[in-house]
Amino acid sequence: LIRTLSNNKKEFTKPVNSVLYINPLENNQNANVTIVTNKLAPRMPTSLQRSLTNEYMIGIYSFDTNQPFILFKTDDYGGSYAGMLKWEENIVADIGGLYNISQKTGTTSPYVFSDKALRNKDLRVIKDEKGKIIMLYSFIDKNTILITGTENIFNAIVGKYLTNAVIR
Repeated sequence: LIRTLSNNKKEFTKPVNSVLYINPLENNQNANVTIVTNKLAPRMPTSLQRSLTNEYMIGIYSFDTNQPFILFKTDDYGGSYAGMLKWEENIVADIGGLYNISQKTGTTSPYVFSDKALRNKDLRVIKDEKGKIIMLYSFIDKNTILITGTENIFNAIVGKYLTNAVIR
């Protein structure tokens, strides 16, 4: 699944502000979120996995660069929030490859999330050595988690989300 997303990221040539939906299963059926998260993020805490609904979207967004994104819906904000904080320990190992983040080895300082605000949303972000955001996630409302790689993509997807152009 990570390889499929990475390949689509490179090959997606639609105009700016285009969205490519990625079906995580080969048989073109919609998959239960548990099946998808087991494939995509095997280290995701089960508490987070249980709080997610079967409404989700995995895709590539074309903007200044092609960037993968993941939208999860939840029916348990508190459980999802706690689960996301717990998953921070392993999120880079699970999906960092989507954002060209290599797992740090031989170091005592793994990637650390920090807080940031953007568009009146609270974000949790990882920055590279130069201070550039390389991965972020946010609850864009009490029922929706957005994970992506840049602030530009975050802003664009939130804009589309608010106009009902992606799952709602």
